[in-house]
Amino acid sequence: MEGAQSSGSNAAVKNPVSVTGKTLLWVAALAVLLSLAPLPEALRPFPALASEPGKTVASLTLPPRVLKAFESPRRPEPPMLAGAPAGVEAADPDALDVEDTGTWVTRDRPADAIAGLAGGPQEASARDLEALGAELGVRHMPIEPGCRKRDAEGTCTEEALAPFFEALRALGDGEAEAPVRALHLGDSLIASDHITDIIRERLQARHGDGGPGWLFVDRPTRGAGRKVRTGEATDGWKIEKITEATWPKGVIGLSGVIYTGARGQTSAFQARGAQAAEVWFRTRSGGGALELRADGQQVGRIISDFPDDAPAQARVELPAGTKTFSIAATDREVQVYGVSLEHTKPGLVYDSIGLPGSTATVLMRPDAATFKHQLRQRDPSLIVLMLGGNEAFELSRKRTDFDTIRKDFRTLITHLRGLEPDAACLVSGTLDAGVRTMSRDVVPRAGSREISDIIREVALAEGCAYWDALDAMGGVGVTKTWLERKLMHEDLVHPRARGADLIGHLFDIALQRAYLRWQGPQRVESGEPLVMEDPRGLEGAEHLAGLKSKLDALKSGARSRVAFAQLGASHTAAHFFTDAMRARLAAEYGGRGRGYVAAGRPTKRFPADEVVRDLKGKWAVLDAIQDQDPTDLTGRSRIWGANGVRTVLEANAVTSWSFCAGCTDREARARLTLHFLETPDMGEPEILLDGKAISLPPLAGDAPGTGDARTRVVSWEQEGPAHTLEVRNRGPGPLTVFGASSELLRPGIVYDSLGLPTATVFDLEKFDRHAFHAQFQALAPDLVLFFYGTNEAALPELDVEALRRSYDEVFKRLRAASPGVACAFIGPTDRMEEAPDGSGWVTAPSMDASVAGVRQVAREQGCAFWSARAEMGGEGSIEKWLHTTPRLAHPDHVHLSQAGYEKLANAFADALVDALNEGG
Repeated sequence: MEGAQSSGSNAAVKNPVSVTGKTLLWVAALAVLLSLAPLPEALRPFPALASEPGKTVASLTLPPRVLKAFESPRRPEPPMLAGAPAGVEAADPDALDVEDTGTWVTRDRPADAIAGLAGGPQEASARDLEALGAELGVRHMPIEPGCRKRDAEGTCTEEALAPFFEALRALGDGEAEAPVRALHLGDSLIASDHITDIIRERLQARHGDGGPGWLFVDRPTRGAGRKVRTGEATDGWKIEKITEATWPKGVIGLSGVIYTGARGQTSAFQARGAQAAEVWFRTRSGGGALELRADGQQVGRIISDFPDDAPAQARVELPAGTKTFSIAATDREVQVYGVSLEHTKPGLVYDSIGLPGSTATVLMRPDAATFKHQLRQRDPSLIVLMLGGNEAFELSRKRTDFDTIRKDFRTLITHLRGLEPDAACLVSGTLDAGVRTMSRDVVPRAGSREISDIIREVALAEGCAYWDALDAMGGVGVTKTWLERKLMHEDLVHPRARGADLIGHLFDIALQRAYLRWQGPQRVESGEPLVMEDPRGLEGAEHLAGLKSKLDALKSGARSRVAFAQLGASHTAAHFFTDAMRARLAAEYGGRGRGYVAAGRPTKRFPADEVVRDLKGKWAVLDAIQDQDPTDLTGRSRIWGANGVRTVLEANAVTSWSFCAGCTDREARARLTLHFLETPDMGEPEILLDGKAISLPPLAGDAPGTGDARTRVVSWEQEGPAHTLEVRNRGPGPLTVFGASSELLRPGIVYDSLGLPTATVFDLEKFDRHAFHAQFQALAPDLVLFFYGTNEAALPELDVEALRRSYDEVFKRLRAASPGVACAFIGPTDRMEEAPDGSGWVTAPSMDASVAGVRQVAREQGCAFWSARAEMGGEGSIEKWLHTTPRLAHPDHVHLSQAGYEKLANAFADALVDALNEGG
C-alpha cells in the first residue's frame, strides 16, 4: 500500500515541494537582507554576516565535516597559573639555587598572589576558582600600571597605583592610623556586591579587616538583587537615583541615591564586628530627625533641620559586640544617603557603589559639591571604575557612538582625578556579553572589544591603571561558553554568582600581582639585586656623549660618517627593526646606504631598491646555532663571522649582492667591501664588480686568523651608487664567504645589522675572536647596540653571573677592535611560552632575570639601556600586541610582526635621537 500511495502521488507532491523551495529561498534572502540592514543585533537573523560574510555563509551552507577542515586550531590561551620552574616551590626561598647568583627574586605570579592568602577559606576558594578558570580557559591579565606623574622630560616618576600601594605598605608596617579605603564605582555588575565581594574579602584577608564600609539604606532598585550591601529597610522609604529620567538635581552625591523617610521608617544593618557607624544625610530647613540604635538601644540622635541645604554626616561609637545597627525616622521627612560601618583599628575598607543602568554619563549627574564633599570625607586611596556594558547596549541601539563614549569616559575620569588627585585610579574594561539572534543562536555583543580599547586608551592617557576584564574572561565570544556552564544569566550580560566570583578572583589576582611587583624583589641571600623595576625610557644617556659629539660634527659638516652596528638574535636577523632604525636615523642625520649584508639565500625581507641577494650552484648556508658539527668540509674548526653565519660555496657556485638599485643620488661614489675566509686549501675566488672581473688587493701583513685561516676584508671604490658584487668559486676547494657591504661616500650614517636567529650572548662569546676582530675593525662602528635577552629569558634558570662573564669577554673583543666605541643595550622583548600542561601561555621562566641582568651589564659596562619589554607594556604585553589591529606580534608569543618591529624601532629611535639632541 505504501508503494502504491507513493507511486500514485508523485504528481501531487511535486508542486508543493517546488513551492516550499521557493519559499525557503525568499526567507533566506529576507534573512540576509535583515542581517545586513542597520538594525539592532537582536533583530538580525545572522549578525555575523555583516562583519564576516564568507565565514557566515560557509557556516550556513557547508556541512560541519567540511567546515572543520578549514578551521585553524584553537590557540591555547594564557593559563590560570604561571608555575614555578620544575622542582621549585614558589613559596619556599630555600628551594631556589641562589648560591651562585646570591641576590633577589620576585614573587608576583598568580600562585604567589594566592599563597599570600596564607591558608584558610580564602585560599581554598581561590584555588577552587583557579580550577574553574583553567577549565574555561580564562586568562590572568596583568594590570597595565599607567602613570600619574611625569617629570619635565616625560619620564614616569609615579605609577598610577602607587598611592594605594603606599597605603597598603603603611598598613602592613603598622604605620597607618586610619582605615585604608578603596571605592569601587560601577553598574549592575556590582550592584549586588558580586565581583566586589571577592575582592573585598581577599584584600581584608591580606591587609586586615577595616569593616563593611559604605552601605545603602535599601537596594537602589527595590526588589532586585541581594541585600548584602544594604540595610533591611521598611517599605515606606522613597528612593530617588541618578539613573532615573528625572533625578532630583542638586542633592544626590557619591552614592547616586537619596532615601527619604518619615516617622516609622527604619533600616537595620548587620554590624559584622564594626565599632563605629557613620550616617550620611542631608540637612535642610524643616528636616526631620533620626534615632540611631545598637541592638535596639539608642546610641545617638541626628537632627537634620538646619538652614543650609547641604550634605552632612554623624559618627557614633558602637558598644562592643553590637550585632545590628539601625536608623529610625522619628518625625518629619529626613533624607539619608547611606551608612558606613567600620572598625576603629586600621584595616582595609572596600566600598562598592553599583547602580543598575550606570554609564560614564550617568556618573556625572550627581551634584558636584555634594559628590566632592562625600568623596573627600571617604578619602579613598584607590578609586576603581567598572563600566562599559550599558554603553555597549546604547551603541547597539544606535543611541551613541565610539567618539561619544571616548569623550564621556575622558570627562568622568578627568572629573574624578580632579576631585581626588591623591587617590590611585584603576579602570576596568567591559565584560564580554552576548545577544540572541532570531534563530536563537548566541553571538557576541557588538562593540565590546572596541569599547574596552577606548576605555584603556582614555584610562592610561588620564593617569589611571587599566585591567582588561574582557581578555581576562577569555576574549570576545566567551559568553556562549559561560552560559553553557551556567555561569551567565539568560540575559547574556550578567554573570551568575559563581561566574562573578571568578571575575572577582581574576581582578584580585591581578591587583595583588601588581602590588607584589611594586614591592620589588625579596632578598633570598646577600648580594646585589638582579631583579629590579623596569621603567620605560633610555637610561644612561650620559654614556653617549662621545656619539653625540660625532653626530653633531656630522651635522656641521666636520665629519662624514657615523656608524652603528647592531648585534642580536632573530629580532635583529629579521631586519624589520634595523631597517626602521636605519631609515629613522638617516632621516635625522643623512644616510650612507645599506651597509653590511651577510651572504645567503634570496629573501624578500630586503627592500629591492637597497639590496638583492642571490646564490647559485652548490652551496651551504651554515650558522653557529643550527650547525652542531664543529668542523668544516676540510676538517678545520669552524670559524664564524661577526653574526655567526657563513656561506660555503663549492666549485662553480656563486654568491652576489646588488646594492642601491633605487638610490636617487646618482652622483655619489660607493665603497664595496667583501668579507671572506682565506685558507690554504680554499677554492680560487673570482670577483666581479658590475660584471667585470677585478683582482684581490694583496694581503697587507698578517690578517687576524686562527691557525692557517685568516679573515680577509677587502674594499673597492666605484663611481655611482648602484653596483653588483659577485663572488664565484672556481674551485677546486670550498670557499667561505661571510658577507659584503656597500656605503655611499657622502655624509650620513650607516647601520649594520648582525643578527642570528635563536642566538644568545653565550653563543656570541663562542664566535671566533679573530674573525670578530677583523670584521669589526672594518665596520668601524661608533655605537654598538646589543639586542639579546629574549632567548635567554626562555632558559629554565638563567645564570646571571655567567651572563655577565660572557658580556665581559665580548666587550674585551669589541674594545680591542674598536677602541672608544660607545655602546647601548636594547633589553629583551616580552616573551611567553606554552605551559607544560598545555593549558595556555605563561611568562618565560627567566624573563625578569634576563631584563634585570642585561640592565645591570649595561650599567657595569658603561652603556645606555632601553627596555623593549617596558616599552611594549610590561609583563604579558606580547599577548596585547598579538591582539591589536594591525597585529604587532606573532602567535608564538616570541617574535613580532613587521608592524610590531617597526613600532618598537621607532620608539627606540625616538628615545635615542631625543637623548642625542638634548641640549644641542
